[in-house]
Amino acid sequence: SISLFFPHSRLSICAVRFTEEERVEYIVVGTVFVIPDEDSPNRGRILLFKVVDNKLSLEAQKEVKGAVHDLQPFNGKVIAGVNAKVQLFVLSGLEGHRELKQEASNYGHVIALYLRCKGDFILVGDLMKSMSLLLYKADEGVLEEIATDYQCNWMTAVEVRCSPLLIFLCFEFLLISILFFLLFL
Repeated sequence: SISLFFPHSRLSICAVRFTEEERVEYIVVGTVFVIPDEDSPNRGRILLFKVVDNKLSLEAQKEVKGAVHDLQPFNGKVIAGVNAKVQLFVLSGLEGHRELKQEASNYGHVIALYLRCKGDFILVGDLMKSMSLLLYKADEGVLEEIATDYQCNWMTAVEVRCSPLLIFLCFEFLLISILFFLLFL
């Protein structure tokens, strides 16, 4: 086991495989440095662990500017909601010298709390700005916002089920669904 001591706190976790042929599954942990005098967290880390002989081995770590609220596997990469931005990371380097490198990002959220992925699409649940839908354009290396809900809904959960249906839950416990027929056809 790995201990994270104050002012370090765990916020998110996911499992990911970085290539289809790779048999190794990595555990990715998102953290935040909790500093009592800070209004908003300014530092966090993404920790990449590999399971070796039933033990966790730290393979790579990346310091980020904010709290890592959510992590999701995304097409052989890791996508993270870090404060007001969504960041896409790729694993690079050789065994023993691994590094998480930022490949793309999207800004403009209040706090990107929840992420859900389907194909090249990322649904972002924001603390106050409801939700937005991002499209990853691999050839350009960008995360482009292609749809947004301009209502002020405080998200408590988001989910993508069957295309073209997006489902999200706001603080008033309203279950809301939105159809994006044109985007998924």
